[in-house]
Amino acid sequence: MSEIPIKTTTKHELEQVLENKAPPRRFSEKQPRLQRYLPTLNIGVSWTSNIILVIGSFVVTPAILHALGDRQYGVWLLVLSFIGQMRVLDMGMSSGCMRYSAAYYESGDQARLTQVFHTSVAIFGGSTVLALAATAFLALLLPWLYPAAMSGMAGVIMLLGGGLALDLCGRPYAASLRGRSMFFVYDGIEAVTYMIFKLALVLYLAHIGMSVWNLSLVTFAESVVRNGTVLVFSLKLCPWLTTPKPWLASKKMAFNLATYSSAVFLISLADVIRFQINAGIIAYNAPDSPEQISIFGIGVRLLVLMCSTIGVVWSVFIPRFSGLSEAGKTEELWALFRKANRWTGLLSVFGMVNLAVFGLPFLRLWIGKPWVGESYAVMLLAVPGYFVALLAGPSGGLLSGLGRMKGQMIVTVLEAICNISLSFLLVPHLGIFGVCLGMTIPMLLFRSLGLALVMRRDAKLPLTSYWGMHAPILLLGLIYAGLSCGFAFIQYQSFIELFIGCFMSTLVFVLLSYSTVPEVRQIIGRIWRRRETDPAL
Repeated sequence: MSEIPIKTTTKHELEQVLENKAPPRRFSEKQPRLQRYLPTLNIGVSWTSNIILVIGSFVVTPAILHALGDRQYGVWLLVLSFIGQMRVLDMGMSSGCMRYSAAYYESGDQARLTQVFHTSVAIFGGSTVLALAATAFLALLLPWLYPAAMSGMAGVIMLLGGGLALDLCGRPYAASLRGRSMFFVYDGIEAVTYMIFKLALVLYLAHIGMSVWNLSLVTFAESVVRNGTVLVFSLKLCPWLTTPKPWLASKKMAFNLATYSSAVFLISLADVIRFQINAGIIAYNAPDSPEQISIFGIGVRLLVLMCSTIGVVWSVFIPRFSGLSEAGKTEELWALFRKANRWTGLLSVFGMVNLAVFGLPFLRLWIGKPWVGESYAVMLLAVPGYFVALLAGPSGGLLSGLGRMKGQMIVTVLEAICNISLSFLLVPHLGIFGVCLGMTIPMLLFRSLGLALVMRRDAKLPLTSYWGMHAPILLLGLIYAGLSCGFAFIQYQSFIELFIGCFMSTLVFVLLSYSTVPEVRQIIGRIWRRRETDPAL
């Protein structure tokens, strides 16, 4: 794309553009070749980043666990759960900035893009100040609330909170990259900084002696380097980004962002309640046993990694959904939606069935703790809920791209309320398994029925069509689970034996998919024809 020079724009000029009193400056035509391959590039780099994260987690998690010990690792997870709750200070504005940036970039309107940037700088500046204030408050509150576990943790809390504040400060730049559908830039930067700080440095610390304090120092340093690098790349690749001028923020643009982002904010808040508060519930029920948090955290760790990897398939299409909707390309929009559903479903079946089949032997070889059977039970209880949530992911992405967030927000908030209520009700009787059921049951109910009703109302997709598009995947999953369940009864003595079992299970999945899914046959056919015509292959 040939970039155009940035001219300093006054607030008066921007308001004139919005009121159609002056013609907007526009971008030159985008390179069609780059635009064509952006989804593939985004998914490829995002998957590579997630593979690095998954492999790194497999190496780092047991290293941290053994270096800190069960109790201190539980304390670390407890601190992270509270710091993670402050992510709601994003208030959904990242999604709003990404959506409006994508829409205005698609239409070539540089003036509005610049206005989105200045307005988002003002908003996230306020969020950063709130994050710093909340960090100071937590540094005082948590040691008082959990004296047995949190004594002396104030410095750790300040460092982790400071890193999160930096993330909030850098959100306008990251959102601009995503608005250009350049997920691959941010994901690539994240992968590199992860390998340097959260993999190499953490393993070194685990070798020479690790504490929660120096682990938090590494986390803060990673945030500084990552956000600084994103800043440099965004200024280069997003020509509408200029010197931040929050005083040029537009009330009208802020209202537009808030209208869209308020629903995203409530969804984010509900997600915090659904996933981040579990450690707090467990600590409240068993204040002298933070190791219970470790058992629960390891149990859901593999599910979280699997969902983050598979979620890439539909999440990178959200800006494209926005662009196609803005351009009125309805047929292309629904074709993209069907594609996202198809591949998300296939990968979800493959991932969740293999976690259920190979989860216990993997945890035994990976962690080597006597309580991994409890962690596996937690994971097995949570698999159905996460599976249904993954299937519903493309629908949530479509609604986000269309800007129709109210229904999705209501469903997510109701799910969160049921989650926390059921968890508190069950945890005294079932412990960590009660927390797991309190999370899983609402996910099954609201992701299968609640979101289907929202799609019928907001996307005009009939209930029969919504459930019908998932029916073949569910049938495929049942058949694959039945064919693969025998692998769960094999005693695996090493990772090599486990890898062989996973490889055989993968062959079963490929053959089953080839025989039942036309798109898989088409892809394999194209690869085979290319091998026949290209001697180099």
